[in-house]
Amino acid sequence: MRFMLRWFYKFFSVNVEDCTLSVLINEIHKKREKLIREYWLNYLEISSTQFRSITFIESKQKKVYDNHNNHYGVLRIRILKSREKYYKVMGLIEGLLAK
Repeated sequence: MRFMLRWFYKFFSVNVEDCTLSVLINEIHKKREKLIREYWLNYLEISSTQFRSITFIESKQKKVYDNHNNHYGVLRIRILKSREKYYKVMGLIEGLLAK
């Protein structure tokens, strides 16, 4: 995730302020909400204003796995005003696949 953010900053001139983050995670981690938020803020070295939300997903399965305390969810990066950048990335992917 750090690589992706730096890649966008460097090659697509994305401003740090234009990136927002959110996390999806199972509801059994609800008590760890503050810890999850702090983990991503520290790991990515970003401002708390860029972190939007944690979405807790309801699940019928209530099993707690061995890695429960090491799981921080699935991070979603969103770049504001990114339509033009999206087309550039898709063009690069298409160019790579054409070879």
